[in-house]
Amino acid sequence: MTDIPLDDFEKRLERLVGGRGRRGEPDALDRALSAFYRGAYRRCLDALARAEPGPRVSALREAASALLAGRPQLGVRPCFEAIRQGASGPDLYAVLVTLLLASGDRARAHRVLREGLRRAPGHPVLRRQMEAMGVRKPPVVGFLPRSHPVNRWLGRVRHRYRGAHA
Repeated sequence: MTDIPLDDFEKRLERLVGGRGRRGEPDALDRALSAFYRGAYRRCLDALARAEPGPRVSALREAASALLAGRPQLGVRPCFEAIRQGASGPDLYAVLVTLLLASGDRARAHRVLREGLRRAPGHPVLRRQMEAMGVRKPPVVGFLPRSHPVNRWLGRVRHRYRGAHA
């Protein structure tokens, strides 16, 4: 995937999210999501103050607050609840992946990311997150678990001789 300039990325993101105000300008939720994706969590909360209440808005508010407080795990449950209540959309999956990665739960983040991409394969934020996470190489000895000492040792040897990107 090629790098998309930030302005172009935001335009595509706004088109994908779709909730436009009266004259085609982005509504409060669009602005909040755009701020969240840029890491401007305070701006996200400011924009959400003007958004219509709902499960997506409250989940995004909890997520931004949790990241601002430095405790991302606190925002995970509200996002799962919003998805469970039927307020799912690719944006909630992207927010949830951000929270899970920030809290160090990479395996769960990968599962959520795959589910989000299954539901919205063209979502630019989910695709960018997948690209950033990368894909692990298979274990050296396929019939043993990845955590088995033989696989761990052989994996280190393979890494040394082939290099990290081979």
